[in-house]
Amino acid sequence: MLNNEVFIKTIRKFFLKEGFKETATPAVVESPLPEPHINAVKAPGEGYFITSPEIFLKIVLAENPGDIFEIAACRRSDESGRLHKECFTMLEWYKVNEVYTGLIEFISRFLLFMSETLSGSSKITYQNQEIDFSLPPYTVTVEKAFDEYASLSMREAMEKGVFEEILVTEIEPSLPKNIPVIMMDYPAEFAALSKLKKDKPYLCERWELYIAGIEIANTYTELTSCSEHSERFAKFAEERAAGGMPEYFVIDEFKKALERGLPESAGCALGVDRLFMIFADLPYIPQFDLLQKGEEGI
Repeated sequence: MLNNEVFIKTIRKFFLKEGFKETATPAVVESPLPEPHINAVKAPGEGYFITSPEIFLKIVLAENPGDIFEIAACRRSDESGRLHKECFTMLEWYKVNEVYTGLIEFISRFLLFMSETLSGSSKITYQNQEIDFSLPPYTVTVEKAFDEYASLSMREAMEKGVFEEILVTEIEPSLPKNIPVIMMDYPAEFAALSKLKKDKPYLCERWELYIAGIEIANTYTELTSCSEHSERFAKFAEERAAGGMPEYFVIDEFKKALERGLPESAGCALGVDRLFMIFADLPYIPQFDLLQKGEEGI
């Protein structure tokens, strides 16, 4: 029996033990960030439910730099299926004076802590597959993953516009299932708000965590340049308009935070529902709210 309240408390215990400050940011924002492929849910009255706590967490970072985290209730429209639902829980954290590679060891310790605390062992079984969190994650670049598991190279997939399709249909099913997997250094076209690599500007400083072939978390070396933020937001808005998606804008508080300056940091967003699914050995994410109190659980 895995209880959702115990699961959330275990997450919180790890981050507090690591010296992070828990933050509670608004659940409704005037406008979400104009990300190309994410649509928000309108809140009653004015504004939108947050699609992630990113905006206000970064405002907090600009005002008072320090390691922070939040376990937030989020909503995204047009999300449904085995691994998606409109209302979900996100764990997001920022570690200052850190880069994306520095969070690989950190998240490995987090997963081991979760496993040992919840199951009394470094190993769990998910859908008849044993996963050992005491082992170092299998770390592979996106480029190498395409070379090893895909029918096209990364560059060929980008040129033909099938990068994401091949990632989902060919690469993800082929990843090792017995240990966590870190896939890193995505094409610059998928940088979102991460920094580009100085030595290879066609790639970005981003990695994703997979467990049992399922995407769990997304990590960046966070972009700090105010001018580059503006350039990317303009590009995002163009992509949204071209796709016929709702028009969003960057709220004034976030603009001011960027002007004040964001501290150098690495940030990670983790899908709590998916992590719960794996630890509870469920074939699909839970349909109840993980943040609710009571005896709900598996």
